[in-house]
Order: sequence, then C-alpha cells, then structure tokens
Amino acid sequence: MSSSTAALSGSYDVLLVSLSVVIAILAAYAALDFTVRINAARGSLRLVRLVGGAICMGVGIWSMHYVGMLAFRLPIPVRYDWPTVVLSLLAAVFASAVALFVVSRKQMGLVRATLASIVMGGGIATMHYVGMEAMRLAAIHTYSPSLVALSVVLAIVISFVALWLTFHLRADPKAWSRKKLLSALVMGAAIPVMHYTGMAAVTFIPSTTHLHDVSRAVGVSALGTVAIIVITLLLLGLAPMANLKIDSLSHTRQLTVRHFLFLAVLGLVSILGIVLIEQEGRQLAQDSRLINEASRQIMLSRELSRDLLLAARPLENTEAEELARRARETWVLWRRSHESLKQNHPDGAAAMLIGGVKKRVGGAAVHANVEPENTGTFATIDAAYVAMSRSVQRLLGQLSSAEIGSLLNELLGHEQSYLQRLSELVSHYEQNSETRQARRDRLYVFMLMSLLGVLLLQGLVVLRPALSRIQHGIGELERTTQALHRQVSFVELLQSVAVAANEATSTDTVLQFALDRICAHTGWPVGHVYLCAPDSADLISSSLWHVDDPERFASLCNATQRTRLHAGMGLPGRVVKTGKPAWIRDVRDESSFAADVEVAALDVRGAFGFPVLVQGKVVAVLEFFSHRVEEPDDELLNVMANVGTQLGQVVERARAQEEIARNAEDLARSNAELEQFAYVASHDLQEPLRMVASFTQLLARRYRGQLDSEADEYIGYAVDGAQRMQTLILDLLSYARLSTKGQSPQPINTATVCEAALAQLKQSIKERNAVITVEQLPTVVGYATQLTQLFQNLIGNALKYCNRQQPEVHVSAQATPDHWIFSVRDNGIGIEPQYFERIFQMFKRLHTREQYSGTGIGLALCKKIVARHRGQIWVESQPGKGSNFLFTIPRTEGLTS
Repeated sequence: MSSSTAALSGSYDVLLVSLSVVIAILAAYAALDFTVRINAARGSLRLVRLVGGAICMGVGIWSMHYVGMLAFRLPIPVRYDWPTVVLSLLAAVFASAVALFVVSRKQMGLVRATLASIVMGGGIATMHYVGMEAMRLAAIHTYSPSLVALSVVLAIVISFVALWLTFHLRADPKAWSRKKLLSALVMGAAIPVMHYTGMAAVTFIPSTTHLHDVSRAVGVSALGTVAIIVITLLLLGLAPMANLKIDSLSHTRQLTVRHFLFLAVLGLVSILGIVLIEQEGRQLAQDSRLINEASRQIMLSRELSRDLLLAARPLENTEAEELARRARETWVLWRRSHESLKQNHPDGAAAMLIGGVKKRVGGAAVHANVEPENTGTFATIDAAYVAMSRSVQRLLGQLSSAEIGSLLNELLGHEQSYLQRLSELVSHYEQNSETRQARRDRLYVFMLMSLLGVLLLQGLVVLRPALSRIQHGIGELERTTQALHRQVSFVELLQSVAVAANEATSTDTVLQFALDRICAHTGWPVGHVYLCAPDSADLISSSLWHVDDPERFASLCNATQRTRLHAGMGLPGRVVKTGKPAWIRDVRDESSFAADVEVAALDVRGAFGFPVLVQGKVVAVLEFFSHRVEEPDDELLNVMANVGTQLGQVVERARAQEEIARNAEDLARSNAELEQFAYVASHDLQEPLRMVASFTQLLARRYRGQLDSEADEYIGYAVDGAQRMQTLILDLLSYARLSTKGQSPQPINTATVCEAALAQLKQSIKERNAVITVEQLPTVVGYATQLTQLFQNLIGNALKYCNRQQPEVHVSAQATPDHWIFSVRDNGIGIEPQYFERIFQMFKRLHTREQYSGTGIGLALCKKIVARHRGQIWVESQPGKGSNFLFTIPRTEGLTS
C-alpha cells in the first residue's frame, strides 16, 4: 500500500486473506474438474457444462477478489455500488468461459495459449480494477502505474500457467488425484498474488470534494462477508459433486461423499440461517434500545423544559434555587442521555469516527459521504440538540434577567425542533423494527425453504440415484437368481442324463429317458427320435416318442412315422446336414418343413432338434415340438448339444461293448480250438515219437561199436533229439491241460502242496545237497495240482540255476489286505534286469542246452498257473546274488503250519 502524509492507513484481516486463498484453490480445482467433464461431453451437454463451469469458476475468482477487498480495513466506512460489482462479476465469468473453451479444444498450441492467457488475464485484471471502482467512501484513490502494470503481467502469466496445467490434466478421469491437487494448490496460490499486487498499487486519500453517487451503494457487514464466503464454498463444492457418477463400486463411494457433503450443506445452511436470524434479532434489540433511549430523551427534554419554566417564575429565593438546582440536574441527565443515544446510533458513531479522522489528518474538513436518509436524520437531531443545549445554558445563567421571556421562547422553539427530530427518529426506527421483524420472519421461511430445497436436491442427487441403483441391483439379483435356477436345472438335466447313460442297459432306454426328461424340463409336449440309416444318409423314424396328449398329436405321430427324410429335409435333415442343434420359431413359416410333413394339419408351432454324435458323425436326431411359437434359446441349444454328446458316448460305448463281446467270443472260440489242437497234437505225436525213440535206442545198443565212429555219433544225435522231443511234448501237453475245464477251485493248504513238490524233487535235492527252508504258509482257494506244479517248477529252477556247492532255497508268504505274496528265494546265478519279462515267455531261454537243460516252458507254465488263480508273478534278482520269485494269490482266512 502506497502511503503519504495524508493517506489513509489500512490493515489486513489474516483470516479473510487465508479464506481468499482457499477460495482460489477451490476455484482452480473446480476448473480442472470441469475441464475433464467438458472434454468428455458432446453436443448440448458440452455447452451446458461450459456455461456452468464458467459461472462456477467466475464466481470463485470474483469471490476471492471481494473477500480479499473486504479483508482490507480502512478507518472510514466503505460501501459498494452494486451495478459495478455485477459488472466485475461478469468480467470474471467471461474470463473463465474463455479459459474453459480454450482448454477443452482438441489442440492448444503456444500461440493459442498465449492469446487465451492475454484475454483471460485481461479479464481478471478488468474484474479487479472494476471492482475497485465500485468502492464508495469519503476518499479518493490513486494508482501506481508500475504496480498496476505488474499486476496485469502477473494475471497474464498466471493465466498462461493455469491454461497449460489444465489442458494437460484434462485426460485424468479421476475425481481426486495427486497431480490435480498439486496443480490446484499452485494455481490457487498464484491467483491471489495478482489481486494483492493490485491492492498494493492503490492509495486512499481523504477528500471533501470528491463525491460519489451513493444512491445504489450498499454496505457489506461481517455477516455479508460470511454469506459471500459460505455461498461461494457451497457453489465450488457442489458443482464438482454434481459431476460424480455412480455406475460402479468406486462411484458408489462417491455417492457416499455426496451424502456427507449434503449433510455439510445442511449444516452450513442451518448455521447461516441461525446467524442471519440472530443478527436481525440483535438489530431489533438495538433498534428497541434506540427507541427507548429516544423516548427517554423526549421525556427528559419535556421535564427539562418544565423545570426551566417553573424556575423562571418569580418565586421565593429558596424555592427558586431548588427549582434551578433540579433543572441543572435534569440538564445533566439530558446531555448524558443524548450522548448515549449518539453513541449507540450507528450514524452517530460514524460521525464520531470521522471526527477522529479529521483530527489525525491535521484538521481538514472531512465528512462521511454516506446515505443522507440516516445520517441526515441524526445530524439534524445533533444540530437541534446543540441549539437547545445552548439555550438551556444561557437560560440557566440568566434566570433573573429581564430577557427571560425571550430566552424561554427561544428554548421552546429549539425544544420543539429537537422533539420533532426525536419523534422522527423514533418513527424511523419503529418502521425499521417492523421491517426487520418482517425480514426475520422471511428469514425463518427462507431458511426452512432452503433446508427443504437442499433435502429435495439431496433426494435428486443422492437418494434417487441410490434408490435407482438399489432397484437396479434388485433387478439384477432377480435376473441372476433366475439364471442361476436355470443353470441348476440344466445341470440337473445333464446329471440325470449322465446317470441314466451309465445305468442304462440299452441305447433305446437312455434315449427314451432323455426324451422324457427334456420334455419335462422345457414343458414341450412332443419329443421324437430319428435314427440315421447305417448304409445311407436317410433318417428313419424310430418308435421312441414322448407325447403328453396322444389324441391331440396323433396326426403328427402318424405323419412322422411314414415320412423318410434325407439330409437337409425338415428339422432332422437340417440337423444331420449341419451337425449342430437347430431351432424353428414357427414351423408354419418353414416352407420345406410344411411340404414334407404337411404341417398345416398338425397342432405344432415351435420346434428344435439336436444331434447325437459319435466321433463327429450324426447317428440320431432328437426333435421336440411345442404348440406355441417359441423364440430361439441359444443357451438351451448349448445344453442340448452337451446332452447329445453324452448320448453319443452311450451309443459309442454300446457299440464298443458289442464289438468287445464279439471279439471275446471269437477269441474264446479260437483259444479253445487252439488248445484242443495242442492237446490232440501233443497226445497223438507221443506214439510215433515213442516208436522213433525206441528204435533209435535199439540201434544204439545193438550196433554201437560195429559201425564207424561217425555212425555212432549220428545215432547219438537221433537218440538225444527223440528224448528232447518227448520232454517238449510232455511240457506242451501240461501247458495245454491248464486251460481245460477241470474241478472247481477248493481251499488248498499251500504248505501241503509245497511238501508234495519237495517230495517230487527229493532226488535232485539230495544230489545237490540243497538246503530248503519253508516258513508258515497260508490256505488259499485254488487247484492243488497246479499249485504243486508251480512250487515244483520254481524250486526246481532254483536248484538248476545255482553254481554254488550248496544251493539254498527259502519259501515264505506275506499277507496284504487283499492278497498273499509268496516268495521263492535262492542263492543262484541271478538274472539281468533286462530279462525279467522275457523269462516268462514261451520257449524264451537265456542259456544254451549245453549249459542248462530245459525247454523254455517252465516259467511260462508258472505264469499261466498264477493267472488262473487271479494273481501276478514277477522276479527280483541281481546277477551273482540269487533271485527271488514272487507271486500273489487272493487272500482267504486261515494259516496252517
């Protein structure tokens, strides 16, 4: 603030300065938020948001400016010309509209940003200095050109920065983000810099010649300042809130923010209404005090005049002195009462303030240039008071003078003028009291209407969207529940078809079950199965039907039974051709269907069908009919496609079972013939082979040594070959006899059959000096002869394939929950792991006949015996450390020693 010897000194209210900065920050954030909304809008909505944003932002900037001006305190009253104030508000709105229009464009280059910042900054500077011109006070104001230029430059620079930040943050859709908050803080802190620079450029000098037009000037009290701040904060807070959406869960949280903001609005409106009503109540009380004091002053004036009139009469000295004393006391009370009235009257206080200012500026004649309606009233009262006071003073000093009559007339004249002014003052404040009371009543109504309006707005902005969302959620829940029930019914249908498919004894049974369940599920009255001919593309009507009303749909059944379809004909032909489910909304609209099936005579409308697929080939078609027109249901068709897949698996499984049964029958017959052939061949070959062996042995005995050595060698070969052939035929005969029907299995004490096997191997055990140990063995169900052969072969092999001086064989059995595991362990030569499977094959030997004798049938015979007892056989061995042959037999209760 510039100063001079005669300049008025002012000070700033820190609280209002802080509030102006907060309003600037909120205005900046509102601008950022509106830019996002304007950029996303199109058409008329874009224009509405542009205008609304300009008004909101302009009011924010204007409010910051006026709160900043109100924060500056001068020692004289200040009023404002309201048309000029409105003009400054329009300048702020215009500057805001230009800014929002520029930043909402698709592109903003440096040139466009510079031009827009000049226009916006000029608009803000215009708003500021036009607002300064709206001030009405008893002073003139001058400006510092350099500071004015600096304030304009700052306005342009700040506008450029604000435009640049707003343009680059408009793509951020978030309601609250760190970048937006930081940008709002920067812009909000920078905007007041221009204002307070402009305030520093002005100097106020008291003046008695520079008079303003005060006919449209209004004063701004502390209450008015609060109202401006509250309304601005509400506008800046509610405007972005109106842009919030509630289409998702995050926006639901924003709806909660709306609710609490409206609660805050209700609180602020209530507080503002209470403050205004209380202010009017205080004004009413003050008016009542002024009326009472003025009435008391009238009474004292009349009492003073009466006492002076009585004291002016010719009386005795004592009585005259008493009346004079009482008149002086009344005069003192009258003067004090007037001073009290003057002090409590606002215009009287203003006159006292100007008098103080007059003294501070060196005695210059300074007069408050306020409204004459009020100030003139009290000024005339004060003048009448001074005149009457002087008359009283002269009269008291000259009570015995000859001029007492003229002095009394003068006093009565001044009294009449003074009482008239006081009566006018009382009348004026009585009217004011009535006006204030009416205003207070209107404030009550206004506050109630405002609260009701806020509640209605809350209903529109919060409750209505919330109820709409709740209703939408209930609808979604109902639809979801229905869809879930529908899905459950589909799953139940699929499960029932799957269970029926697993339990069905034939394909026709499961197809009939599917017809019944699908008709029950859909409520459609007719279902039928077409079968695909195996040797052509024709469709043959089957005898599988589901008909709710046989009489009603008899014509449909008869027409279907006598109709043979080809691929592409009718609904089943279409399904065969495409391999996919098909839907007919109304069969009467299908010309091919009507021509083939004579649909005009049938009581059906809607229809659908789906294929039964086996390895991608249609083997059957299930079709269903309704007596109503049915809209396509893709979800139902998808479920039916799954049903068709399950039915196809049933058909494929049935075909596979039939094929397996045929193959098993052929294999059994082939095995029986092969076993019979092996048995017959082995039995019939024994007699010729016995003759060959006998005669070769006879030749060897009779002619050994009589022929040359070569003949003896040939005869030896013949005898050895005949013996080996006999052994091989016997083994083959034993192997073939295992598959022939014999006695039923019986409980067998395996310890007994093991002893029998050892008895047959007694000679070999003695020759090899072998050690045989047998643990406790169980009782099993089986064939005694075969088990004896099993133990004999395994123990015999253990004795044969041992290169130690004393073979050791250990026989044992171990129980499992389902089987007995038998073990025949030896200390023989062992077996390489790669031969573990080969040794159980027919005629597969690991050694030459010169190393170990045998035919290669023994272990194959053991495997077959174990298989006939529903067990398995395997070997565990390490070369040079022996072998452990293990086999299993299903478990029965009981153990024998």
